[in-house]
Amino acid sequence: MAARPAGTEQPAGTEQPAGTSAPQHELSPADGLAQLSFLVQGILERRAREHDLSVIQIRLLGVPTSELLPSGLSPREAQILKLVAKGLSNREIGQELTISEHTAANHIRNILRKTDCANRTEAASYAHRQGLASG
Repeated sequence: MAARPAGTEQPAGTEQPAGTSAPQHELSPADGLAQLSFLVQGILERRAREHDLSVIQIRLLGVPTSELLPSGLSPREAQILKLVAKGLSNREIGQELTISEHTAANHIRNILRKTDCANRTEAASYAHRQGLASG
């Protein structure tokens, strides 16, 4: 019998009789799809981190961004938090993203609430700790 790659050992008691190739227990199609989806998502997340993909690129790959972003931040909030971490004011954020200064302030208010930060400085620090400030 060929050696299995590390981390893929077969559970005890599920060995196959010599000369057979079919598993003794099969997954239902739904369970198999769920496992495949979980594995693909993990691979995509790892690749996204390795290659510093943007949230939009990750979305195009089909990975739910809500599972990639901390504290329930939306992709737009993560984008704005990155600009806060760069030291931009609400007015500068608005100009950069072509939104109003008021809209930028609303996003920042939501970011502070979701990340449990008291101010922009704490939010910037949070962004750096979570790896949202790079790029």
